[in-house]
This record gives sequence, structure tokens and C-alpha cells, in this order.
Amino acid sequence: MSQEFREGQAPVRDLEDLLDFFRRAEKSPEAFRVGVEYERLAYDAKSLEPPPYERIQRLLQRLTAVGFTAHPNREAPLWLTRGQSSISLEPGGQIELSGTPWQTLTEVHAELQTFFSETEQAAALENLAFCPLALRPFGQAREHPWMPRERHKIMGQYLPSKGRKAHNMMLQTATVQASFDFSSELDIVNKMRCAMMLGPLLAGLCANSPYEEGLFTGYRSARY
Repeated sequence: MSQEFREGQAPVRDLEDLLDFFRRAEKSPEAFRVGVEYERLAYDAKSLEPPPYERIQRLLQRLTAVGFTAHPNREAPLWLTRGQSSISLEPGGQIELSGTPWQTLTEVHAELQTFFSETEQAAALENLAFCPLALRPFGQAREHPWMPRERHKIMGQYLPSKGRKAHNMMLQTATVQASFDFSSELDIVNKMRCAMMLGPLLAGLCANSPYEEGLFTGYRSARY
């Protein structure tokens, strides 16, 4: 989960700081866990428009009824926590679960099913629904509401210098990410290589977003 920088956190100032960050995360194989981050695109159930923060705000507030704690406060929540899991907001109002580290995929699946059920019930009370795609098929990024997070403002100013589709990526896409533990530098290198080789296969298997801004892109999926 991405949160704002907290007072007392030490910034990464050089290569050694960065390496130390990864070294401190090393674990023995018997302690390995797997976790998932899952994003959902919200839309108005009648107009199909992306909702502004005020409606996402009420959705998050409703989730406190099932045990989530709102941060930084319940009046203007930007993320929620419950146990080792959390729900946060991406720039375009995507609802993102950062799941608990689990030992088995069965446990990961059960947590995802709970996330789907709880968010859909809360969304229905606000006349919202979720789009099960990786790319919003209609609407333009320049018309999209932004969530009120300081880091999103910084990203919104910086990322367009790195690519013309930066705002489309920030506001109109969703993704699934898996997190795996590692025991050493060699272990993380091998796992990264494996993930990079599997990437095209997984993209092909999960391709479901051929439309962008109401038009067929010519691809099985325009989100990769």
C-alpha cells in the first residue's frame, strides 16, 4: 500500500541505503509468505462515470462497519487498515487491497473473495459498481477526477515527462500484483527473472481490455 511519507522515516539517500532496505527484508525459506495487491475501477452504476472523491469517501467510511480503521481520520479517509491488510486509493479512485501475507494461495483467494464482497456491498449503497477490467473502456483522462493525495499531485506533474500516457495509466487502469519473500540477493534475482519471463504469458492469459476512450484499440488488451 502506498501511503504518505511519515515523520521519522529515513529517506533513501544513496545506494547503500537502498541495499540495506532489501537486506533487512530477507527471510529464511520457512518464513516465506505470498501476498496480493488488487485494484478495482469504480464507476457510477447509472451514468458509468468515474466517481469523485466525495463518493469514494463515503464508500470508505462504510467499510469501517466491517472492521476497517480509517486514516488519517474517518471524516476524510485516504486509506483503511484491518489487521495486516489495507485498502488505499490510487490517483483515479481505484480501490486497492494490499493483502495479508499468507502461506497458501487458498488463503489469498479467500481474502480476495471477502474484499470483493465487502466493497461491492458498500459500493451498492452509494450507487457505485466496479469494472472488472484493467483499463477503463470509456472516458478520457483529462475528464477524470483526481483523489486528494499529495503524492498523486507530485506524480501527476512528474510522470508526463516520462510518457504521453502517464495520466491514462494513473487514472484509468487497474492491476493485480503479487508479493513474494526472498532469502538473498541471488534469490530475488532468480525470482525477478522468472517473473519477467512469465509476464507476457500472464498478460496473454488475462487480456480483457481491448477498448480505450470508447474505441477498439486493435489489441486483445491495451493494458500491459
